[in-house]
Amino acid sequence: MMTKKGGERIMEFLKRLVVEEEGQGLVEYTLIVLLVALVFWVAVRTASVDTALTSSWGSVTSCLTSPFSCANGSQVAPKPLMHPDARDWASGDAAG
Repeated sequence: MMTKKGGERIMEFLKRLVVEEEGQGLVEYTLIVLLVALVFWVAVRTASVDTALTSSWGSVTSCLTSPFSCANGSQVAPKPLMHPDARDWASGDAAG
């Protein structure tokens, strides 16, 4: 029985890779997902989203803990919408 040399095994492997198409779709989709992830990663790093998110999250947290003293002051709790015939139960007056 004759054994194959290392170079012949590599050539057979390369021929099989070129000829056989099993798993080709999986490889293509994997490359697309990697490309999209790379583009997204570069966009996030270049836009410095991390600092903006940290700042925004801090504002949200402070507004949730004390809603009437939000950072920019213009965010006051809205007056609830009521039907014109409804009564304000706290004061007994008609709404409006």
